[in-house]
Amino acid sequence: MADDEKRIELDPEVEKNIPTALADAIRSGNVADDIIKHAHDADEAMKAFQGHQGEVIHIDEATNKRLLRHIDWHLIPVGVR
Repeated sequence: MADDEKRIELDPEVEKNIPTALADAIRSGNVADDIIKHAHDADEAMKAFQGHQGEVIHIDEATNKRLLRHIDWHLIPVGVR
C-alpha cells in the first residue's frame, strides 16, 4: 500500500458484526466515505419498531378477490384492453 492511500480503523464492535472481506475493503479505503457514513442508518430506523410484533389479519376469500381486483385496476395501464 502506498503512503498516500488512506487506511481506516474500524471500531471492534462494528468489525465483529461484518464479514471479514467487507472489513478488509473498508480498512483499505475501497468503500466510499458516504457509504460508510450511512452504513448504520437502517439500524437506527429499526429501533423504532423494536418490541412490536405486528398484527395478523385474516381475510376471507371474497374479500381477498375484491382487494386483488382493486389492486389490479390500479396497476394495469389505462391503454391496455
